[in-house]
Amino acid sequence: MKSSMNRKLSGHGWDKPSTLKKVMRSGVLDRIRGQNFSDFSDADLRDAFRDLALQEQLSSTAESLPAVYGLLAEAIDRRLGAWRIFGAQLNEAILAQCQAIASQILKSGALLTQTKQYTEDEFLESAGFADSVTASMAGMNLDRDEQIIIQTLIYVAESAVTRYPPEIMLPAEFYQALSRKDPGGVASLHVTDEQILAGIMMHQGNVVELNSGEGKTIAAAFPAVLHAISGSSVHIITANDYLASRDCQLLQPVYQSLGLTVDVVLSYLSDEERWDAYTKQVVYGTLREFGFDFLRDNLKMSPDDLVQKKLNVAIVDEVDHALIDEASTPMIIGGTPTGTGRTLARVRSSVRDLVARQKVVALGLAEQLDGVDCNASDHHTLLAKLMLGQPDHPSLKQHLADNPVQYKRARRLAEQEQADYTNSLLVTGLLYIIDQQDRFVTLTEAG
Repeated sequence: MKSSMNRKLSGHGWDKPSTLKKVMRSGVLDRIRGQNFSDFSDADLRDAFRDLALQEQLSSTAESLPAVYGLLAEAIDRRLGAWRIFGAQLNEAILAQCQAIASQILKSGALLTQTKQYTEDEFLESAGFADSVTASMAGMNLDRDEQIIIQTLIYVAESAVTRYPPEIMLPAEFYQALSRKDPGGVASLHVTDEQILAGIMMHQGNVVELNSGEGKTIAAAFPAVLHAISGSSVHIITANDYLASRDCQLLQPVYQSLGLTVDVVLSYLSDEERWDAYTKQVVYGTLREFGFDFLRDNLKMSPDDLVQKKLNVAIVDEVDHALIDEASTPMIIGGTPTGTGRTLARVRSSVRDLVARQKVVALGLAEQLDGVDCNASDHHTLLAKLMLGQPDHPSLKQHLADNPVQYKRARRLAEQEQADYTNSLLVTGLLYIIDQQDRFVTLTEAG
């Protein structure tokens, strides 16, 4: 391992020696790099990833980590690297020539055979399409790798008319041919050891520091994917809407090519759009949006109105800013009061009526106490019941003053009832019970 890595990447865990050194000594990086998926087509990668997701339910995450990280690294190399050839014009001589020939064939209409709508999936996957492309390249003095690249360029261009790019699956032969024709790495993006190590350490719950430009966005994808395949909902928290949208758009083709769903929560989204975004396995957004969605959900009356789903895993960018600087600013929801003056008056009247009825019940309990011997079992029950219904009743205070030994037993009965409602004898007749210590009131079914 290069010595510069120790300067660039640091993990801030709670234990010493350095968490980074522990990870490097474990050999997990070598096991990840030892994975070879060059012979896998895109469809093979996706199928292997789905198999790992099923195995994740039967084994530990630590056992799945090397394979998951290896698959993800290959998917990133392809979708963020090799797929550059389908976008902007490249300046590498051979690749630029292949792009020009593919564009020429597409514009010439030479592929238009008796099948008019040759962009249909069935035709694109047929031998007839491959033969027509090969015929169009006849006499151009192209080697096999160049033919594969040109055919794939045309295939992707036509497939994109009816299919979303992450759904387009390419053969391994294309990536192998591209790597041979691109020795300078113009159309490549290889995941670095620093990014993989950062992903391992983040999955272990450590805070990781990377220098600017070392790829924090890509590093965060590794623990996100490993958590997602185990069934957890993953939220990746960024500093602002721009970064959340940018990071999501960058990695969306990678996630979706492996069969994972991803979306972003932005400030201008409606509740319906937020609800849909939160159904995805990986969700990007800001601390502010996630936080206020949580607060708004807690103000809603019906579970059907909630927008957030499971809150399992959060991966935080600029974690010092989020958990130290932003933590000092309270999140407050403001708005107009609900209801009208008449509604509030009805509530106030109902509460007063409830309290008045409870006082009647308490008065009856006090009268029963006066007629029961202090050593009888009913006496303890009545004390506990009055303690729950009206703990400041003068009769209760008098009985406890005359018989201080009985206080603990009555208090214990009352505390058991506060914990659960299994003792129906104490609840019967009461409209609410009072927890005097925590200053809390709970309505009974009658109340």
